[in-house]
Amino acid sequence: MSVYKKLSEARVEFHSRELKKSGENKFAGYKYFELADFIKPAIDIFHKHGLCAFVSFGAEATMTIVDVENPTDRIVISSPMAEAQLKGCHPVQNLGASQTYLRRYLWVAALEIIEHDAVDSSAGENKEGADNQSRLGEVVRALEEGNGFALLAISKADDQGYRFAFGRLNSKQKALGRELEQKAAMLRMDYVQQLAEAKDAQDELACNQLFDELNVEGKKLVYEMCDDSTKTFIKAVRKK
Repeated sequence: MSVYKKLSEARVEFHSRELKKSGENKFAGYKYFELADFIKPAIDIFHKHGLCAFVSFGAEATMTIVDVENPTDRIVISSPMAEAQLKGCHPVQNLGASQTYLRRYLWVAALEIIEHDAVDSSAGENKEGADNQSRLGEVVRALEEGNGFALLAISKADDQGYRFAFGRLNSKQKALGRELEQKAAMLRMDYVQQLAEAKDAQDELACNQLFDELNVEGKKLVYEMCDDSTKTFIKAVRKK
């Protein structure tokens, strides 16, 4: 029996088994096989059918599938090398990540494992990535301008994008961001209280002065927190 026949039978047996996918792409909404999900049953099936597979890394990543009974009868599957770029990782850790990914892809090819079509979901993933990068730019600008109200507004409008951006700041930026947020939150409460007092006193001048002190984001955030009667007073004053 040729190595091709053995591999074909191994694939048939592999796909007759029910395996659970533990990997999940939450952005695109699909599950996929992690290497650990299928490596043991795959090796067991290869052993049963007289096959042995080994992976090596050089200019390319290659998997060589050998007929144990006839070692000169073999199949070679290859893939271009790629470098992982994991945040905060040592180069050796990035190398290990690359080799793990490539080992998985080689096994997927060898066993004809059906995966989610990445092309179909790339538009949604690219949009998500673009949105996150846009949020990161907005957060960095707010930090450079010392605009705590802008940080609060971003967080309120897109908490997920804000958390993504905040997670990519350096420690100094994160400390500044927290400080600006806290100050902005306290100022917001203070302005809400002062505007309520201006409404109670029917002091239109004070209302205008307070509102003019706020930037665009601050005006919106403070107004949203005011009670209905204060909002009505602010609207009437600002229309004049």
